[in-house]
Amino acid sequence: MSWVWTDTKSVTVYVEEKPHAVIESYRIPSEVYVNEPAEFEIRATLQKGAAILAVGLTYVSGPAPSITVTDSEGRTHTLIPGQCISWETSGTVPAGTPLVVRGTIKFPAPGSYTLKIHAGYREL
Repeated sequence: MSWVWTDTKSVTVYVEEKPHAVIESYRIPSEVYVNEPAEFEIRATLQKGAAILAVGLTYVSGPAPSITVTDSEGRTHTLIPGQCISWETSGTVPAGTPLVVRGTIKFPAPGSYTLKIHAGYREL
């Protein structure tokens, strides 16, 4: 037996891709001196969609209770293990628009530190 359709509606569905942020490049020195500012740069872009683009830096672990991050606008942030600092575009940007974050990091004690860098987005 086959179906007997007695009512039919036509529906239009608009489909778009979700934004997708990627880290294009980064520069963080692998060796630095105690309490000397180490320059860093993180460049991220949206590969798809349009959104507010963000870059993050997390202090994961290390021998010191905190590290100091100073961004290119002169703002200083003290990060404890597990804490993330983020920077974002001033509004929604289209795919391909870069966000470049520069600054310095100071490590107050000798030893190995683990950092994570992130690229992400949020929609309005």
